[in-house]
Amino acid sequence: MADRGPAVDTPAMHTPSLLVAALLLLAPSLAEAGEPALGSAYRVDIEVNGGVPWIAWSDATADGQLRVQKLDGGTWTEVGPVPGPIHAGDHIDLVFEANVPYVLFSEGMGLSLVSFEGGAWTRQGKAEFASDISLSDPSLTFTGGVPHVVYANKEINKPDVHALFKSDDVHIWGGVDAVTSLPVGGEQPSAVSDIGDALYIAYFDREKSQIVVNTVVDDGAKLEAVGKPVKSKSITNFLGLRADGRALYLAFEDNSNAYAPTFLQLNDKRTKWEATVAIPAGAKVGTKELDWSEKLAVVWLDDAGEAWLIRLAKGAWTPATKVGAGAVNYIAVASDLDRVFVATIDADRALVVREL
Repeated sequence: MADRGPAVDTPAMHTPSLLVAALLLLAPSLAEAGEPALGSAYRVDIEVNGGVPWIAWSDATADGQLRVQKLDGGTWTEVGPVPGPIHAGDHIDLVFEANVPYVLFSEGMGLSLVSFEGGAWTRQGKAEFASDISLSDPSLTFTGGVPHVVYANKEINKPDVHALFKSDDVHIWGGVDAVTSLPVGGEQPSAVSDIGDALYIAYFDREKSQIVVNTVVDDGAKLEAVGKPVKSKSITNFLGLRADGRALYLAFEDNSNAYAPTFLQLNDKRTKWEATVAIPAGAKVGTKELDWSEKLAVVWLDDAGEAWLIRLAKGAWTPATKVGAGAVNYIAVASDLDRVFVATIDADRALVVREL
C-alpha cells in the first residue's frame, strides 16, 4: 500500500471546494460497520476477502499488541487471538493469499510476518528481518505461494526484496537475484502480483522524473520492463501499484493537478500505461495522508484533518463523501465489487470502520 505516514496530527494539503461540498448532497453516505468503536489503536490496515472485511491493528491499550478481526454478522470477531507479545510498530499490511490472512508489520528494528492457518497465528520465518528498512512503506505480495516483501534499503540506497523460501522444512528470508540489477537511487518501491501470478516491482527514479515498472522472470533471475517508463515532470511522489485481477494500476502525486493523484492503467497488450479518468481539480484530493484500493477507491485527509472518500464508478469519479466527523490521524481503505470500507483512527485513537 501507499505510504500513509505516521499517526500524528499532521494535516493533508487541500480542503474540498465549495463545489464539492455542495455535491455532498448527492453523494452516498458512510455507515458504521459493526460496533461504533472497536478500540484504541495506533495503526490499522483493512482488506476484503470473499466479501468479508478484515482489519489488522495495533492495540494502543496493550503497547501495540497486534490484533486481527473480521466482520461476522454485524459483529467484529477476534481472529486468533494473535499470541502476545507481538507489538506492531509504524507499519501494518494485511494481505490474503489463497484465502489465508498474512500480516506484515514493523517490529523492533525490522519487519515480521505472521499467518493464520489451522486455527492459530504462526510466525513466518525469522522475526525482525530486513533490519535495514528505511521509512518507505514496504509492500507484501505473493508469487508461486511465496511471500515477497519489497522495501527501500537505506544501506544500499535502492529497492530491495526479501522472499520467504523453504529449505529442509525451514522457512528462510532471502534475497531475489533479479533485484540486484535495480539502479541506485530508486525510491518509493511498490510490488503486486496479478491473477496470473506475475510479480511486478515498481519504483520512482526522481532524478529522471519517471516511474519504472518491471516484472520478475526466469524464476527470479532477471527483470523485464512492463511498458515504457512513466515519465513526467509533474510527478512529485509515487503512490504505488495495485492489481485487480489482471488489471494493473499505478498512481502518482501530480503537481500539475493541484497535487491530486493521477491513475494509470496498463493496457491489455501490457505495452503501455494509459491514463484513467482524471480526478477533477475541484475535488482537492490531498496526498499527504492518502490510501487507495485496487477498485480505485481513494480516501484522504483535508487541511482540517477530516477524512474524505471518492471512487471511480461507471467511468466517472463520485462526489467526495465525508467519512465520519472530526479530525482523523490515520486512514485505510479496501473495496470489493459493490462496497467500500474505510478504517479511521481519530485524534483520541478510537478505531472505527465505515461502509459505503
